Amino acid sequence: MHGIEALAFDVGGTVFDWQTPIRQAIKSLADERDARVDPKEFALAWRAGMFAVLAQVRQGDLAWMNADQMHRLVLDDLARDCPYLS
Repeated sequence: MHGIEALAFDVGGTVFDWQTPIRQAIKSLADERDARVDPKEFALAWRAGMFAVLAQVRQGDLAWMNADQMHRLVLDDLARDCPYLS
């Protein structure tokens, strides 16, 4: 361990469960509005969209933004595709 200055771990999806709360919230919102939405597919699309935006940010195609901003950008796009969720 001599010379090691830092250890970093990516724990997203491994240590904490990001899918269950998203699925539950989408199901609840869809049920309230009598809408047909697959909560699992919505959660996966949101996550995939975030990584697509992240790639664009890394390549310089989009201005720098933090993870919250990326998630919000993708959520806004998904909500436009599912207007009853907005």
